[in-house]
Amino acid sequence: MTDPQWRSALRAYPEDRHKQWLEDRVLGGARQLAGELEARTKVEPERFARLMLSLPEDTHDSYFEAIVRALPGGSLPLDLLVAVAERAHARPGRPHGRWLPPMIASHGEAGLPPALLDLVAWYATQDPDPSAELWRPSPESDTGYYGGTPHEHGINTARGSAAEALARLIAQGPEHWTHLAPTLGRMVDDPSMAVRTCVAEACTQALRHDRPKAIALFLRLCNLGDALLASPPIERFLNYTAPYDFEAVLPVLSAMLASPLAEARQAGARQVMRAALTLDAARPWADRALTGDAPMRKGAAQVLAANLLAAPDRAYVEAGLIRLFHDPDPEVRGEAAEWTRPFREAGRLGPLGEVADAFLASPAFSGAGIGSLFEALEDASEAPADLLLRAGERFIEVVGLGAGDTAGSGAFTAQTLSELVLRAYRQAEDAPDLRRRCLDLLDRLLEVGGYGTEEALDTLGR
Repeated sequence: MTDPQWRSALRAYPEDRHKQWLEDRVLGGARQLAGELEARTKVEPERFARLMLSLPEDTHDSYFEAIVRALPGGSLPLDLLVAVAERAHARPGRPHGRWLPPMIASHGEAGLPPALLDLVAWYATQDPDPSAELWRPSPESDTGYYGGTPHEHGINTARGSAAEALARLIAQGPEHWTHLAPTLGRMVDDPSMAVRTCVAEACTQALRHDRPKAIALFLRLCNLGDALLASPPIERFLNYTAPYDFEAVLPVLSAMLASPLAEARQAGARQVMRAALTLDAARPWADRALTGDAPMRKGAAQVLAANLLAAPDRAYVEAGLIRLFHDPDPEVRGEAAEWTRPFREAGRLGPLGEVADAFLASPAFSGAGIGSLFEALEDASEAPADLLLRAGERFIEVVGLGAGDTAGSGAFTAQTLSELVLRAYRQAEDAPDLRRRCLDLLDRLLEVGGYGTEEALDTLGR
């Protein structure tokens, strides 16, 4: 099937290369040809943007969409951008709500005229898509579409896409915020939960310009249900507010901790714990997370493990981690065992205090937690030899013959441990007692069939 109108419009455009491009291809259906058109527009955006302005009114909408989709990136003169946006917006039924607002926002660094901002505002508040919450379970889909998550649905709708475009515009400058603030005030009351997850991004960007107003709008936004509280954009907003405006956002945090959804409780626990790192007022709420159910304790563990190195009150973080090292839930212990990750990323260990000793003696010293510690020791420029040897001895106690099982994680850890012990041995030229401990540990690793130990000993012999 060919498209005579598209063929005629492209040939009429005064550019030999475009004519040749058409002649060299076999034209298929509208969707197939639109893909070709999108690819060419990315190469020559201004040329094809002007072509769009000359298309007949009855041209298939796929061609308009293809050009709009390919234009983001600040590649057009402002007057041409306005003309393209207005032409796309004027199409019957306004079918380009998914793609037109992001295209406009991608040019926002240059400062956009009110007419373009108003186009984005129209799609963010008046486009009929979505008309249903497709992410919810239904007779057609037991688990709901878009993975059953409202945000995945939201970003694939016209109003949701426009909300994220508006967020980008707000981030680009105060003049955009001044013009779009009233629109955001309407968006937070959108009837769709999927869309509201996207509107949360705009509230986050509004914090740059007016924190009290952004927080007030966010509180209105969050009154629609627990699935909204569990969405990632809600937590992103709280990342920027919970440690600084704790009392203001406490109603949302409290609702998250009381939510029937585990994801919301876990996210709420993360945020009250983040606030508790610097605010005494948040610590009773963090204690509630530490003594709550497994999802709440898991969220608390994630924050404590990530902040041991940089926390202002290290003793508070250590006490929480030590408690969680003995948690009855293995997933919670596993999160707490990641306390070495910041040290790995920094390439240093520094003073470890009581937390290292407590970790070695706890049930959290198992599985991935063991490997995480040895990776930190491997990455550290100066790993404490005593800690390494004690960790190695504890590893043999916990893993035993599993250190030689090449199908398990213990084998990889045993190989890393062998290499670390070998490094410690070579660095201990003036410490005969330490060298003896290194050799004793290698012997014990060899006894349990530790993977890589024989190679390490061979290297030592050479």
